[in-house]
Amino acid sequence: MAWAASNEKFFEPLKDVFSKLRLRANIGLVGNDEIGSASDRFFYLSNVNMNDAGFKYSFGTDGGYSRNGISVSRYNNTAITWETARNSTFGLEASLFRKLDVTVEYFLEHRYNILMDRASIPLSMGLEGATPKANVGEARSRSIDINMNYNQKFGQSTGLQFIGNFTYAKNRFEAYEEPEYPYPWMYRKGQPVNQRWGYIAERLFVDDEEVRSSQARFLAVPLPVAAISNLET
Repeated sequence: MAWAASNEKFFEPLKDVFSKLRLRANIGLVGNDEIGSASDRFFYLSNVNMNDAGFKYSFGTDGGYSRNGISVSRYNNTAITWETARNSTFGLEASLFRKLDVTVEYFLEHRYNILMDRASIPLSMGLEGATPKANVGEARSRSIDINMNYNQKFGQSTGLQFIGNFTYAKNRFEAYEEPEYPYPWMYRKGQPVNQRWGYIAERLFVDDEEVRSSQARFLAVPLPVAAISNLET
């Protein structure tokens, strides 16, 4: 959907300043069925191994007779569906004094039904080795993009052009399947989708003299943190 305001009659007095003014917006709903791994293609079917040596049982005199057991690596789940994303874009296009062209776009995305492993399944359910999955994840993204193009002519054969752009993007998990952690920094909910996780160290001692002169020797021990990228700045 778009509206060229500069084509309207009431806009004529502003044509000397805004030679072009156009507003546009769109909204869309898309689905992604490429979820899970290649072995998870048919979620409505169970994966059963009828001859699993890992579940072998021996019996008879002195355990002389053995038979392989049955294992389940996935239970059927007919409630699994595709991942869904609702996208919205709002844009503005303007030309000022017939020299400066400006394009501004604001983008929003809401992804939901993200497939994840269930994190809080008690052992009493007997599902060890076959963790069920569900469409429980949710994430939001937003970004803004600004492009500017300035043209200035000097005579018939000389001109000057400036081009600039600005982009800002941010996303985060709104819902993430995870257990109850003892520390807040361990949770992925509220963190960026591509957040780096792991251990960091303050640095290593370079020689024995630095070790002897240091009063905080524990700083060389790796410290677990969630927002490594934030600490690096």
